[in-house]
Amino acid sequence: MDPDADPSGQSLFFYLVALTVGGYGTAIAIGVAAASKPMRTRIGLGVGAAAVNTVLATGIATLVFHALPSHQWQIGLLAFVYCLAIMAFGISLHSLIGRFTTLAMVTLFVGLNFTTSGGVFPPALQPGFFAALHHFWIGAGLNEAGRDLIYFPGLGIGSDVLKIVGWVVAGGLLLCLAALRERSRRLAGEATAPQSEAEMVEEETEEELVG
Repeated sequence: MDPDADPSGQSLFFYLVALTVGGYGTAIAIGVAAASKPMRTRIGLGVGAAAVNTVLATGIATLVFHALPSHQWQIGLLAFVYCLAIMAFGISLHSLIGRFTTLAMVTLFVGLNFTTSGGVFPPALQPGFFAALHHFWIGAGLNEAGRDLIYFPGLGIGSDVLKIVGWVVAGGLLLCLAALRERSRRLAGEATAPQSEAEMVEEETEEELVG
């Protein structure tokens, strides 16, 4: 590592933190503010928010803190995919579990994600549980891929990219599940509405007969 570019050896970890906090905060905001919008609208907002979050975090990390001395475009692309996963989880979980979304997102992407990323302690120095999670958790994928691109460009990052993509796929499946659940609720509401109107007409008729 270059001590001048990364004196603490943890610049990528703090980059990960910035992406994560901005990502899950925005995802929850979209889930709440656009809850009445169609799922495709929320997904579109999520994609746009992921792009903005990535550009801001990468730009500040590169131009202000010089935390990404090389391979900024490749790392930025991976960061965008990382943010897409966070958006997918945040939007879908808000639809599925409501007010418990913040707790779930903080657990998944802060409590477990930061601890297992290897940004502060490598897996060999982590407790067994967190060291095991390091093998497939999303933050570990981004942290290790970015570190290899900058400091060990001869190493492959295929397995780390698969970690990130796998979480995007999982998030996409959750979005599908949330969309199907919302659709079933909507259809159930449409089915009960005519019945309610018929009951109201029947009650009015009975009142007229009694009167």
